[in-house]
Amino acid sequence: MSSKIFTTLISGSNTRLADLDLPEGVSQSAENAALTSLIDQIKTPLVEQNIAGESADRLTVRELVVIAALKQILQSGNYGSEAAALLLHTALLGASSLSERLCGNASKALAGTQASFLDNFFRTARDIIKGLSQDASLDNLTWDIYDLVDGNILASLLQDEDACDSISVRVLTRANLLRKALAEATDESKVSSIPQYDEDEDDEERVEESATQDRDTSVLPFSHPVFDKHLDSVQVRPDARSSKSTTAASIFEELSNWNKDKKPVDPRKPPPKLGFWAKKRHQKLMADIVTYSASLTNATGRIIDPEVVVSGTGNQAKVAKQVEKAKKVGGGKAKALAAAKALQASKHEKKGNTAIEHWKSTIAELDEEKNLVRRYGKTLRYIHNRPSEALAVVGPEGYLYMCNVLVLMWKKRCETTKRKLKGIDIVALLWDRLLYIARSPNATPEVLKAVDLIKTCVNLPFPELVKNETASRDLSFKLSIKASNKDLAIPLNLTEFQLEHSGPYMERNFDSKPDDRVTFDPDAWQRKVLDTIDANNSLMVVAPTSAGKTFISFYAMKKILQANDDDVLVYVAPTKALVNQIAAEVAARYSKSYTREGKSVWAIHTRDYRVNNPTGCQVLVTVPHVLQTMLLAPSNSDRPSAWARRVKRIIFDEVHCIGQAEDGIVWEQLLLLAPCPIIALSATVGNAGEFHDWLAASQAQKGYKMELVVHNARYSDLR
Repeated sequence: MSSKIFTTLISGSNTRLADLDLPEGVSQSAENAALTSLIDQIKTPLVEQNIAGESADRLTVRELVVIAALKQILQSGNYGSEAAALLLHTALLGASSLSERLCGNASKALAGTQASFLDNFFRTARDIIKGLSQDASLDNLTWDIYDLVDGNILASLLQDEDACDSISVRVLTRANLLRKALAEATDESKVSSIPQYDEDEDDEERVEESATQDRDTSVLPFSHPVFDKHLDSVQVRPDARSSKSTTAASIFEELSNWNKDKKPVDPRKPPPKLGFWAKKRHQKLMADIVTYSASLTNATGRIIDPEVVVSGTGNQAKVAKQVEKAKKVGGGKAKALAAAKALQASKHEKKGNTAIEHWKSTIAELDEEKNLVRRYGKTLRYIHNRPSEALAVVGPEGYLYMCNVLVLMWKKRCETTKRKLKGIDIVALLWDRLLYIARSPNATPEVLKAVDLIKTCVNLPFPELVKNETASRDLSFKLSIKASNKDLAIPLNLTEFQLEHSGPYMERNFDSKPDDRVTFDPDAWQRKVLDTIDANNSLMVVAPTSAGKTFISFYAMKKILQANDDDVLVYVAPTKALVNQIAAEVAARYSKSYTREGKSVWAIHTRDYRVNNPTGCQVLVTVPHVLQTMLLAPSNSDRPSAWARRVKRIIFDEVHCIGQAEDGIVWEQLLLLAPCPIIALSATVGNAGEFHDWLAASQAQKGYKMELVVHNARYSDLR
């Protein structure tokens, strides 16, 4: 039942229509309707006054056709309820667009009087429409005859007698107008069975009542772990009547991200076992990452030596207390730890002895090289290619051997005064190597004694040597300098020597002091960063490139790994190249053993690919858009152990990307919605103070203190 059935009736086709068997009254009326204009058929004072009035309230061609058709139909039968439904349907069509007419299909087929009424109406309306194209009296009216009938709406009104209870007053008023026009066009007795709808409430009262209801309307209750902290200041009383839903409460779960059809890994299920070729691809990928890691850490032979992290070692005082408690109970755990430590020391000693033997055999090969410059270069390459464990044993002695080669070079320069002045650069390099040995914690007493002899003979400025606890060991080579070599002293005073020739080797630090938390002597601003991370506060660091910001991220990662096996740190990088670099550095620095399957130290998650399980790792390296999707996914925060609730710190690298036109809004949302302390790193933030104040206001709402560390200096060699 649709208006599409009338398309052939109003088209320009000249084909003669088939003869229809019509009732006698209807046939005669149809012939008269074809010769009389539409308005003349229902010409009444109400219709004339309406057409002459404002255009917005005028009757349309559709409404006039319906009135004219009903006028003829009511003369041959009693169709009161059907005519009322048609008039109400016509008023509804004028007040609703096509998208607003959605309704269910009729529950049952029409039959009996209703079917007969519709058949008469369609036949009569067809004959009326045939002559409308030549009717000039309709030029000023709205031509909507193409939308004469909506079958679903008309069928619903015919089958539901109470449908008018949910219809607005405006539609009912229009339906009453159509009824009055029909009553004037025919006898009142013909329309007496058509109801007249109640219009007691006028439009102004209905609008005022609607506005009052809008002011009294409450919002539905809402709660989400990510938004609760941010919406805490919004005090709105929810509608208690709507809090109980008729449907079962359930958490919406995304089976796939909006931008990908691939399903994410379910954290509550063990990952499926990989097939043969999938394992091969994964192994090749991990091999590439190891190669990348080795290139970043200058490891030789693509062999990386990551630090093994053990959970629960972050708080040393707590660990010491547990060890002391184990000793009091029975000593079983303490004994096992001591045995493990002894075994590790034995392995370390064996590796050290092997490194020493290899070093002695290498010295014999180096001594055969007559060219001192080549001998120095070969020794330097040998030292740089040693693994960390071997370097700790033979490193100080290897650097001493290089100093011995430099002394031989200096001896040749000292043969004449002219050559001696040109060879001061050799002494400057010798001074730098001696300082390195003096600061090494693994230098033996014999090595330190040799350093003291060399610096005395050459007359070099030197701090007082501090003895360490390294065991004594004879040197593997013989020094080429004796205490009697006084002619090797430099021909300059100490101040001139340092200012004119030792510039590249001078100390460049900002109040550097030893710190057990890192493997180097951090500057004052770096120690402030470490203190802030230990205090679990948020942090913003603005420092030039290569000024020492990298250690901040890795120290925060190590604390997360040491805490337990569940806490998560997210590293947000703006580009995929930086994502790959950071992930490779994490793989080269840290390793950890887990008791549960599906856990890993690190993972990569971008829109294009994933490495390891993003929700099962402790260090997730990703891009802003992916982190936004993961934080706002309901399935990631529907329980206390969900992924979003385990995120303990987020690091935003290159945070100045917030100023980008395309992705800046994502950075801003993440900075404001981060559910944990953050670390913001950048080298190019111009208004660091204002940016810090904005971040501090957001972090204060969550109970975190925001620190600002600005380091503007960076030394660069120009030679």
